[in-house]
Amino acid sequence: MDKQQTPEEKLKTVIYDIYTNLFCETASDQRQTYIGQIWDKIVLWWNKFNYHKIDAKEMGEEIFNVIKRLVKENNEIVKNKSEFFYILQKSMKNAENEYFRKDEQNPIKIPREEKRKLKELNELIKIREDFWERKLTNDEKEQCISKWFKKQKYIDLLIAKNIGSLYTGDDETGGLIYVDPHSADPLNEYINKTDMEIVLEAVTTVLKNKQERARPCVKALFTLYCIKNDLKGLYPILDQEIIDSFHKHDKKLKQYEIYLKFYPETDKKSAEVMAATNLRKFLNDIKAYLKGKNQ
Repeated sequence: MDKQQTPEEKLKTVIYDIYTNLFCETASDQRQTYIGQIWDKIVLWWNKFNYHKIDAKEMGEEIFNVIKRLVKENNEIVKNKSEFFYILQKSMKNAENEYFRKDEQNPIKIPREEKRKLKELNELIKIREDFWERKLTNDEKEQCISKWFKKQKYIDLLIAKNIGSLYTGDDETGGLIYVDPHSADPLNEYINKTDMEIVLEAVTTVLKNKQERARPCVKALFTLYCIKNDLKGLYPILDQEIIDSFHKHDKKLKQYEIYLKFYPETDKKSAEVMAATNLRKFLNDIKAYLKGKNQ
């Protein structure tokens, strides 16, 4: 009689099966789905069955880098499940170390209690926005913030945590957007000093370089970004359906909702992370293109 698998072994089997599918898959839409699935399962496995210093959900970028390294095209698939988890466990420990190295680079340390308050404040704002089905105004956000922090204290904490302020915008999922609060927007910084024809060329070129199946989703996410930032000069090359819907119904989709339209099998949490990651990468690619033109 076969020995019954433990809960951890069952979860490891699921992770390894997704890994093999992801490694062998070439279709962009399917790869996106598998990445979201394996990210969720790795987070669950690491938090539940391994010694860890921090909730794995906090290491979104580091875990995506682990997954990318595991399925790089020039790698060979790890055919032994035990060997795969030996590599994964070692990679996750390195990811934790990388996360804390980044944290140690911040000159100001945030006490655990204040980190908790920042997180709960963010969740409160998200709940209110979901309930009212719209974004809070700056005045409404300030009212929320004032119950937790003095305004300057709040800004100082955001700078220490190296994240952007709620006064300058959010990531359309209700969460704080991770940017340097001292720098301009990653795209607007270059758009302001570049001829619009070159900007249009940059967006078109970078989009064309994306895999064909990934283009519609990236284009839709970028359209949402342009609406939020009032970049009307780019409207002619964007997703007209989203633009028309916004102007007719005054309703703006959230990033994760757009992502789910293209990858419906992804769960909400993974869709939030994947949408933000894909958009950030696209914005950085446009920025690099414009930077080269402006040199």
